[in-house]
Amino acid sequence: MSHVIPLTGFLGAGKTTTVRALAHYGESKRHRVAVVTNDQDGDLIDTLVVARSGRAVAEVTGGCFCCRYDDLRAALDHVAAQSAPRYILAESVGSCTDLTATVVRPLERDGGLGVGPLIAVVDPIRLLSIEAMSPSTRYLFERQLLDADLLAVNKCDLLSPASIATVAERLADVPARTIFYSARTGAGLAELWNLATESRVARTTDLEIDYDEYAAAEAELAWLNRRFTLHSAKVISARDWNDAFLRSVAEHCTASDFEIGHVKVVVRRGELLAKASLTHRDGAPQHDRTDLRHATAAVGIVNARVACEPDEVEALVERSMEAANRALDTQTQLLPGGGAFAPAAPQPTHRVLVAG
Repeated sequence: MSHVIPLTGFLGAGKTTTVRALAHYGESKRHRVAVVTNDQDGDLIDTLVVARSGRAVAEVTGGCFCCRYDDLRAALDHVAAQSAPRYILAESVGSCTDLTATVVRPLERDGGLGVGPLIAVVDPIRLLSIEAMSPSTRYLFERQLLDADLLAVNKCDLLSPASIATVAERLADVPARTIFYSARTGAGLAELWNLATESRVARTTDLEIDYDEYAAAEAELAWLNRRFTLHSAKVISARDWNDAFLRSVAEHCTASDFEIGHVKVVVRRGELLAKASLTHRDGAPQHDRTDLRHATAAVGIVNARVACEPDEVEALVERSMEAANRALDTQTQLLPGGGAFAPAAPQPTHRVLVAG
């Protein structure tokens, strides 16, 4: 029987990097691993990158796991039948919470799959600046922590010992166990794997949550998944184009006081790709795939989650592409489809409570 490992956590925490690292670690221990990704829309960069590993991958789109529970169950059953994995890593949308009641318990009730502890991947940099969040976003962020069985604090390689101590202090009142690790370097990954693959201990309480406040937090974010073409009269560095694009995004968000959930970009030619991401407007772009080094023509995808209006995130992406084009003497064209939107209010398919 396959064992599902559910992951939650706010945008930009490094959930997908964690999924890839855990999958690789599990496979190094001779376990077959599959992955299910999730997004409010199609053209998800994370699915494209994870699928390149050759492992079984399925995607749930058009809403979060809780609102697309039947699709989630079908995706889990599909990858289980496709490759008979020992473990299935299921990564939820970064703006989703209340997964214990709406996903974990329904999976346990329906049977046929083992279910591990609900893991909240935590970005310590965002946690340390929690006071800067809007009230609704902070509410959502804190609900994700309180809903989890295990708090996995990522990016520990970027923290000083003093910062680690501060993060631990801030999480001390959360009932879940806390561990520190780095998906990028692998530090602490073995411990995370061991805890993730344990059987879940059923909780005896329900998460206190106001769904109106939860909906308000989701509505603050504009989502955009958009395809584009990239051309140049001379050979250019795909990495440099991604870097210029994301640095322009950061500059525009700083000037407009837009908070970034995450902005990801991938440029692809055939099976080669270059991927980069930005999770804070005052941070530097992170380049985690550079198979495609140079090109004169390529296709790309942008996934943007920014606290602004939908038309504003579209304008942000267009202006940032124009800035990258000026810097590298390139031309881009946005392809039809994939307009920006704000997620609808969450309406879970099931909500299984201890209280009945």
